[in-house]
Amino acid sequence: MCQVNRCSNWWPRRWTMVMLGLVLLLSGCGFGGSTPTPTPEQPTPAPPRRTITILSPTTDATVTSPIVVTGDATIMPFEANLNYRLFGPGGGLLAEGFFTAEALGEELGGPGVFAGEIPYTLEAGGPGRIEVLELSMADGSTMAIASVSVNLSPSNGATGEGEPTPEPQAQAITIDSPPPGTTVGSPVTIAGRTTVPPAGNSLTFVMRNTAGTIIGNGVFPVSITPEGQGNFTASIGFNPPLEGGAVTLEVVEPGAPGAPAVASTQLVMVVAPPQAIVIESPPPGTTVGSPVTLTGRTARFPFQGNLLYRVFDAAGRDLGNGFFPVLGAEGGPAIFNASVTFNLPVTGGRITIEIADQNASTNEIIASARLDLNVAPQAQAIIIESPPAGTTVGSPMTIAGRTVQLPPNSQLTFRVRDVNGQQLGTGQFGVSGSQEGGGRFNSQIFFNLPPGGGSINLEVLELDPNTGQVMTSVTLPLNVAGPPTPTATPAPTATPAPTATPAPTATPVPPPTRQAITIETPPTGTTVGSPVVITGRAALYPQFRELYYVVRTLTRETLGQGSFPVAGQAGQFNVPFAASLNFTEPVQGGAIAVEIYDRDGAGQIIASAIVQLQVNPRAQPPTPTSIGPAGDQQVINVTSPVTDTVIGSPAIFDGTTALAPFQSRLVYTVTDAAGNELGKGELSVREVPGIGFVFSGPVLFTLPPAGGEITVRLADQNDRLLVPFAETSIRLVVAPPPQPRTP
Repeated sequence: MCQVNRCSNWWPRRWTMVMLGLVLLLSGCGFGGSTPTPTPEQPTPAPPRRTITILSPTTDATVTSPIVVTGDATIMPFEANLNYRLFGPGGGLLAEGFFTAEALGEELGGPGVFAGEIPYTLEAGGPGRIEVLELSMADGSTMAIASVSVNLSPSNGATGEGEPTPEPQAQAITIDSPPPGTTVGSPVTIAGRTTVPPAGNSLTFVMRNTAGTIIGNGVFPVSITPEGQGNFTASIGFNPPLEGGAVTLEVVEPGAPGAPAVASTQLVMVVAPPQAIVIESPPPGTTVGSPVTLTGRTARFPFQGNLLYRVFDAAGRDLGNGFFPVLGAEGGPAIFNASVTFNLPVTGGRITIEIADQNASTNEIIASARLDLNVAPQAQAIIIESPPAGTTVGSPMTIAGRTVQLPPNSQLTFRVRDVNGQQLGTGQFGVSGSQEGGGRFNSQIFFNLPPGGGSINLEVLELDPNTGQVMTSVTLPLNVAGPPTPTATPAPTATPAPTATPAPTATPVPPPTRQAITIETPPTGTTVGSPVVITGRAALYPQFRELYYVVRTLTRETLGQGSFPVAGQAGQFNVPFAASLNFTEPVQGGAIAVEIYDRDGAGQIIASAIVQLQVNPRAQPPTPTSIGPAGDQQVINVTSPVTDTVIGSPAIFDGTTALAPFQSRLVYTVTDAAGNELGKGELSVREVPGIGFVFSGPVLFTLPPAGGEITVRLADQNDRLLVPFAETSIRLVVAPPPQPRTP
């Protein structure tokens, strides 16, 4: 064997005449520089086929070292390099390297010629074969090849110029990474090196399982360093064993056909078993509550060290989701002991917990497990979350809370009583939610303030709609502030009383010291429309010569508000009033509450009265919507306030959306009648089971100095693209600020 000059960049001087002779010889074939005889114009010929021809030595010629090889190529090879290989008796590789070709002419892609020597070492002569080939620089594949059979004479490797061929450097392949025993998957990236460039600048690989079955094979390229060594980084794909286990990668530089490999190396790695999740407790069918503790194990450590969970009921409704960590190490099995929290279904029944190992980068579910359990039905309960017990409140006051089950007709009843049990107010308010998810409420409660303040009790009840019996109730103790204490004034100097004074025949009724309002007509429960005429009395003549009103549904949707003048003058008592109040009739009809109230210079309500009336249903007006560019049927529906409602800042906006908006929020913009921006912000949107996507929140803006019309625009908008998927606008009214009037 001998080492071929693998970096043959020399061109011996004696080949100059050889190359010149080749050029002259081939000129008669159209490759030279002679001027051809003109011929008629012919159609453009097809591009030449890429071929290589060995001109010398000829077939079965007897050759000695170094072998003189000449030839031509129809198309100049890339970077003018042609590879050669010399195979000796028995097919063993004796030498390899490359020739430098020279172009015939300046045209790109034209023909070329080559010439060079192949030195070799051989103790006993015999048959051999010379191959000249062009390899693809992209993938190492053979683009063109020529070969010739020769008879090799024994040789000690002399070059013919008195210089012996250097001893060849043995090929060796080294895999630097991954280390042996590494747990891998498919594909696995390997990196390594070779002592000399492999034939064709490529290596082959074979992957086998423990039974020796081939589970992957292929070829990958090798890059050549300036020092004449090879480097490689390759992605090796294979079919992982179903049950995991050891796999063996063999990297080979193959020899000539039928000859042994030039060099090879092996690397043993491990494929982890397929992921599996086992839930060990609680057993299937166990009746549980929230949270529930789950224990179990996984066949291998999950992605990010976490498992995802989802809890849903028999109808597929989501009850809770999240993730929990596991205990274990990368590449090995893991165990878990996790507390999983979820919303208890009101009616109880079957629930399912699903646990999954998910690749966060691809969202692929690698493995999952499910467990069916049971939940007992929940008893009805009313929970008042705000205000806390003992809070000092006024009228109206806002209460918020929830119910375990949605009450009949989605309504609750309230009663307010003073410390003596005297009823100060009663009514109903709406509850949103579903039978499966329970209910929530956030409502205003109106009642008559006790003249002296003190303790009151708010009772919220669920009544049987058929019998009126109390099914569930809760009582919340609260306080009402008393009237302000008058400033003490010095007593006047005592004046001697007359010796005799006739006793009065009757004690006069003292004038009222605190404002109170009474509504006389219409009676409670009367069916009305807009406008509605309200009559009543005020204990004191109002400070600003007017009273104020607001009309709402029982779910706090404002239908109308404003003020009306009161005839009379300051100092009068028991002052009558009569007012025609305009409001927007609710589409669905039903109960409404009309509140008449008086307020002080700071805008605080100092007295109020409420009457509950009825309104007949009316036709549903269309809701302005728009459709997003993607065709999504997003709809924004504002349920409160309604068009032309008189509002202040902040104003509470309630409503729903058909789809979950971008980043779970709506953006709002407030403008005055001239289009000047008064405010902008966001409203959060949440999903309520059984209802959909709802919003309820404050819209903040700067009040126009003189009041007047404003427009509030709500939009579901992608802030990055500034593209609205849907929007709706509503016209509202801001009242001018109250001006104190001189009595």
